[in-house]
Amino acid sequence: MSTPRGMAFDPSGNLAVADSGYHRIVQFSVICPPTTTSTTPAYVTLANPLCPTSYWNSTVKIVAGYTASASSALTRLYNPQDVTFDGYRYMYVADYSNNRVLRYNPGSGLASTGKIIAGFTTAGGSGFNQLNGPTAIYLDSNRTLYILDNLNYRVQKWINGQPIGFTVAGGRGSGATLDKISTSQGLYVDDQSRVYVSEIGNDRVTRWDNTTIGVIIAGNGTAGNALNQLRDPWGIYIDSNYTAFVVDRGNHRVQMWETGSPVGQTVAGMSGVSGPWSYQFNLPTSISFDQYGYMYIMDSGNNRIQRWWPGATYGTTVASSTSLYNPRGLIIDPLGNLVLADCSNHRVVSFAGGCGPTTTTTMAPLTNPPNEICDAAYWNSTIKIVAGATNTPSSALN
Repeated sequence: MSTPRGMAFDPSGNLAVADSGYHRIVQFSVICPPTTTSTTPAYVTLANPLCPTSYWNSTVKIVAGYTASASSALTRLYNPQDVTFDGYRYMYVADYSNNRVLRYNPGSGLASTGKIIAGFTTAGGSGFNQLNGPTAIYLDSNRTLYILDNLNYRVQKWINGQPIGFTVAGGRGSGATLDKISTSQGLYVDDQSRVYVSEIGNDRVTRWDNTTIGVIIAGNGTAGNALNQLRDPWGIYIDSNYTAFVVDRGNHRVQMWETGSPVGQTVAGMSGVSGPWSYQFNLPTSISFDQYGYMYIMDSGNNRIQRWWPGATYGTTVASSTSLYNPRGLIIDPLGNLVLADCSNHRVVSFAGGCGPTTTTTMAPLTNPPNEICDAAYWNSTIKIVAGATNTPSSALN
């Protein structure tokens, strides 16, 4: 070609170019390789895709366990602490007093049978196939499970399908030195596989970068309500900028800690003051976010879930029930339902989500629709002349 200019796709996906210097239009033919069909179930992204007008039913639905019926049977739970989901909508539960993690099929309900996937002795222990009081779980996109093994003072990483886990944080007993963790309640893993632990026994949040030493990213190790302190931190969330949001349970607030900052900022609640009002919390335990940046906070002492708009000075109750008893871990499932571990009722419950009415605008069909080509398209490098003749400028119509 010589001095090529304008370019466009034709309706079949071929690429046409105005070859100005040669006085012609040329075409590169599109080629679509054969595709491979997979029988794997559809994977649902876990970006918490809520509609802008989401609301939740206040009727509690039991999705695992049985109210006030603690047991080691696979149809029961015993003080569950946390819950999460994978992209195939399987539910995972940290069954604290049974020293195990159970997995449930999509659509599970009252007294459903779980499958043990970590912690194979209900008596508990410190072996690599054992757990002792798991309090939090995190599942990455590969279905690798991270477990905060509280009474072993460690975080265990269980690769999907493996019978044992291995330690990625702590594991050297309880202590305040940075090679150890104390009693802990919150866990998060960022996109660089760095592990974050909220230590209620040390009043701090530490980050573990695939090393044997943690780094303090929030709190100073001394309980208090100053902006550089925490008191019994529980749930944590790390955003795409690696800013930490910490549920500062003992101070009845949520603190935001930007990367490298020595102090946090209160973004929800009143520091050191509990209460039932919309601007207050009473012993909050966990936090989740949707795609709009709204926080969802499990306000445990008030038996409610509060949604907090960015920059707001008060929250809105989106779900509540007097039947809850010491609720803990909270997550938005792949279908937009709010799911939590109702600890002292020995069950996991869900508040069904829905979408409120929206204004719909009917648009006319596109007169020039987008170019539709296959995902794996490529183009033949052989030029085909579709108009004009090479090096033959003329005003003739042919």
